[in-house]
Amino acid sequence: MKFGTLQATAVNLNTGGLFSTECIPCAMRQAIRLSRMCAATNEAERTIVQQVMENCSSAATDWNSKGCTSQMISDVYRITSSELLSPDPFHAAKKESNALAKGIAAKLSRENDASHAGKPKERLYHAMRMAVIGNFIDFGALSLNDISDGSLETLLDEMTLKHDEFERLWTDLSEATSLLYLFDNSGEVYLDMYALRVLAEVFPNISSFTLGLKHGPLINDVTMSDIPELGLDSLDLGDADVRFIGFGTPEHGQWPHCQDEDVHELFRAHDVTISKGQGNYEALGPFGFGAYYLLVLKCPIVADLMGLSDVGVGDGVIVNQ
Repeated sequence: MKFGTLQATAVNLNTGGLFSTECIPCAMRQAIRLSRMCAATNEAERTIVQQVMENCSSAATDWNSKGCTSQMISDVYRITSSELLSPDPFHAAKKESNALAKGIAAKLSRENDASHAGKPKERLYHAMRMAVIGNFIDFGALSLNDISDGSLETLLDEMTLKHDEFERLWTDLSEATSLLYLFDNSGEVYLDMYALRVLAEVFPNISSFTLGLKHGPLINDVTMSDIPELGLDSLDLGDADVRFIGFGTPEHGQWPHCQDEDVHELFRAHDVTISKGQGNYEALGPFGFGAYYLLVLKCPIVADLMGLSDVGVGDGVIVNQ
């Protein structure tokens, strides 16, 4: 495999994406919960909540110039980290979730390889299914306590997908020469890495991979600085060319946004895009990029936005929109 430079390509971000006024109280709840997860003092928590309230008020009155819900949530994180004087307040929690998921991913990947030996389609399907279900590791929606009691391994072993467009994805991958893969959270990244390894083995026709991460910290999302520790710079994708792209700035990560021409060009430059997580869907899904979104739904507004009668909060999906 041939790796491109590890220097991040900064993607300029503008506005667009999903927004509902119901997102405002959710942003407030996240500000409080994130403050407490980071052990903020009462005074710091009040300051964070006040600043988030002002930000939400501004967004509600002038939304077209302020961005989408994912922008609002990234502002919650920026305000929290700034007030706590911590550029990456979830650094320790990210390491803990990585340690948790790494062992589970290794065990389940061995089992998947053994049980589907000689069956490439089934092997890739279950690798992708595990990558979807790994999206439960999301500190924007859960705490580490919610996923550290063995429940994650049970989910990965037993949960089925509520909406599943894998067959269409399989067809598109068979005809592709380039793939864009947008990562989401720490922890689940080990399941993404396994899915990518299997995908590269099954489809050697894909000669170019672009792996998208956050440029800087954003809750527990994977960042450019995580690449060496995770081993992403030595991920075995056969003879394909691999490059990394970072969204946001080194100080604060961002989700890609639909009105940015750089993002449009990025999608146009790849035959297939696989995007992990609800935040990416909120920013990109409503605008018909034709990406495959792999995620666990954590919000009824997003579930409704998908327009799928068979999905709801807590369901895992592979959806093409």
